Amino acid sequence: GRHAGGTFRVSVSRSSMYVSGRTRHVWRTYRPLESCDVNVSARTAPAASRLSLTAYVACASERKFRLEYPIGRVLFETAGLINQLRVSPDGQRVVFLEHPVMGDTGGVVAMVDVNGRYTVLTRRFNHLVSLAFHPSGREIWFSAAESGLQTSLWAVTLDGEERVLLRGAGALRIHDVSRDGRALISQDKFQCAALVRPRGSREE
Repeated sequence: GRHAGGTFRVSVSRSSMYVSGRTRHVWRTYRPLESCDVNVSARTAPAASRLSLTAYVACASERKFRLEYPIGRVLFETAGLINQLRVSPDGQRVVFLEHPVMGDTGGVVAMVDVNGRYTVLTRRFNHLVSLAFHPSGREIWFSAAESGLQTSLWAVTLDGEERVLLRGAGALRIHDVSRDGRALISQDKFQCAALVRPRGSREE
């Protein structure tokens, strides 16, 4: 895949994964003597000199998410779910959405620095969908709902100070923030339908 600032490729087998970037090629192997399923998500750092990745390792002896940055150095791991990882503009921190319970979209915005220091930045939200680092590196903008599924656009500082940026009709999802502070967002729409076939009819 391609991301602004660099190109990467991820290949996965049952016991290993191969990640290649512009500046490095790395083999990572998990328990080669054990049958494991490995799912990988990778992202380039802003300087395109390092890749960060999350790997979900499902083996008979363990099922957990690991965050590596740079590749090969485990900074964080959990039995829950982590996704939407983003690297700070200075390359010193990785932020992500942490869902303690697999299958539950509720959780917190969390951060880990290059020294492995883990910090929870927000209170628990009922529904978390996406985030982006502000180009200043001092705030993380994220889409979350305090209750239900109708997400608003929020911001949180590295010190954990939250504020609402935008509340709107429907569910808002942030994708990125430009250098001049404009946000690329979309609106999720949920639609339900029911099909009925009357008795004696062949059509619904």
